[in-house]
Amino acid sequence: MVWLPLALLRSARATQWGDLHDKFRYVCALCKEPGRCWRSARSACSGTTLGVWQANVCQCRTCSGTRAPEPEESHLGACHGHPRRQEISQCACRSRISLGRCIGESAGGEHAARLSTMSAAPGQTFCLRPGCYAVVDGNEAWFETVHVTAIAILCTSIVSSGYDIARSVLVDKQLDKTGKRFPVFLSACDFCFGLSHICDHVYVYTTRYYPGPSLCALLGALVQIFIAAQAVVVVMTTATLYLQMIHEKKVALGRCDVYLLLAIIAVNAPMIGAGVPLDVFGPSGYWIYLNAGHPNYVVVQLVYVDLPAIVCFGLTAYFATTVHLHIRKFSVAHRNVAHPPGRAPASMAADEPSHVSVQDRKVVKGANRVNLFAALYLAQWFSGEGRVAPPSPPNAQAN
Repeated sequence: MVWLPLALLRSARATQWGDLHDKFRYVCALCKEPGRCWRSARSACSGTTLGVWQANVCQCRTCSGTRAPEPEESHLGACHGHPRRQEISQCACRSRISLGRCIGESAGGEHAARLSTMSAAPGQTFCLRPGCYAVVDGNEAWFETVHVTAIAILCTSIVSSGYDIARSVLVDKQLDKTGKRFPVFLSACDFCFGLSHICDHVYVYTTRYYPGPSLCALLGALVQIFIAAQAVVVVMTTATLYLQMIHEKKVALGRCDVYLLLAIIAVNAPMIGAGVPLDVFGPSGYWIYLNAGHPNYVVVQLVYVDLPAIVCFGLTAYFATTVHLHIRKFSVAHRNVAHPPGRAPASMAADEPSHVSVQDRKVVKGANRVNLFAALYLAQWFSGEGRVAPPSPPNAQAN
């Protein structure tokens, strides 16, 4: 008699499951037939299974998500995905998340400026939006090359910066002066930037998709924070050298260098505070930084990349050039006093007076190379600026 209660319980559970499952039945927006969607309540076909939030893939009884959409249906909110990854090419927008409609609209739609038509697969579109397919223009080989190279470079930067920090703090232990701490601060900025930036490269490379909106905003904001922090440290380094050598003023950054931290916060606060609500951070093509799908992307790039780069390099170049010219003038004057023209020994360097100390000669040598420091900083900025530009949407240009 034990089997009877068990059978009744099993029957009740089956009935409850069936009623609950049928409660969430829907009509497939693609084939107009009743079916069930195994995906998110906010997926394109608006179905759900027991409230479980999953990716946007339709398991309709009739079409099973395998029917290729008609051109005019590619942005009508129909579910175009497929559960098997190898057949994901049938998705018109290659989007894993959908906000009630396909965000990979065809040319001429309100999102046309955010798209780039994929030359490798006619009829498909590439979305520069969170959650979309991230293989730019369908070029898998170039996708692999870019991400593997970037990950290797970032790993090298992380290891090198970590080594510099550990050696300066644990081995040299010469952090009593501000000038000696600046290289450590710069290494710390590079280390944090490498950690934050390698996360989005690894995510995009392993999944072939951009992260969701929240994660995109977080990763992009972190990249912005550490880029700005690096810029502040670079400018403060040359400004400190300028004030100490030209105006003979001692620069104090406060207890625990709090003024440097406040300067970094002051630069980042308006950029992050305005950027996150305005959807500034997001997919930039192969990685996450500025949202290349933003309708005002040109203005965003100007405010977040071009103008800060020009200002930072201008200040750095001015301070570095002034210090360099001052050091050369000082060196020539003292060399002429110690060794009148025609009598200077051949072994004496052009910028090293014989009566200065070894420490002073090191300062002169470092100051003479500060222009190279500014030039390398400029090259770093504009190499990164050129990489974040999105591919131009040919359909948008045609319209």
